[in-house]
Amino acid sequence: MTTRDIGYIPKTRERERAVIQIGEVDDALALLMVLLDAAHDQKMSAEQVRCLLGPLQEKLEGALERLRDGFRCG
Repeated sequence: MTTRDIGYIPKTRERERAVIQIGEVDDALALLMVLLDAAHDQKMSAEQVRCLLGPLQEKLEGALERLRDGFRCG
């Protein structure tokens, strides 16, 4: 194992975590779509929409950060 290989292992794990988190984003988006579909005939306030989108935004930000970490050179 070379020093290059040692640096590769954490990046591989970080990439795996990113893929898992992307799956979680997909699940969160699917749930959001179900909730929006269930409420399609009801008016929603801006606050209600923010509450629905908040967790999805957090998941997206987390996935993006993991992707950046996993593919950062160095």
